[in-house]
Amino acid sequence: EALIFNSPYKIRELFEIKVVLRQVGDPIKLWGKYRESLSKDIRRRMEKKSTNIEAVVDIVYNQCLILLEGFDTAMAEQEGKITIPNDLCDTVADLIILTDRIYPNIESATLDSLSWLKERAVLTPTNESADKINEFMLEKLKQNR
Repeated sequence: EALIFNSPYKIRELFEIKVVLRQVGDPIKLWGKYRESLSKDIRRRMEKKSTNIEAVVDIVYNQCLILLEGFDTAMAEQEGKITIPNDLCDTVADLIILTDRIYPNIESATLDSLSWLKERAVLTPTNESADKINEFMLEKLKQNR
């Protein structure tokens, strides 16, 4: 979706977030598949400066990798804190709203729903928060059995 709706900058940002959060099994393979989309804006700038873009294609990819490294450095400088774009997350006030948004119809979950459950993710600031959410969800599932 990011390839269709967002700028190369946003695509690079998403790429880096996925790498940092270890949601990518093979970042090099992902880079190989999407490097043109990740570097489209850099390529356009280079095309304006050079008549032979094929001669500078390696420079385009190198500049894109440098920008990706910049995202990584910026994230590291925030002492382990990362900023997640609003369009990639949903902040909620309590666990009931969280359950309704992330796990709609959890009451009807069965063993056949395992793949559905695996597709959902809750990012929390601390392990303690994650534990509270897990306890709440387990309690909710027990009540419905």
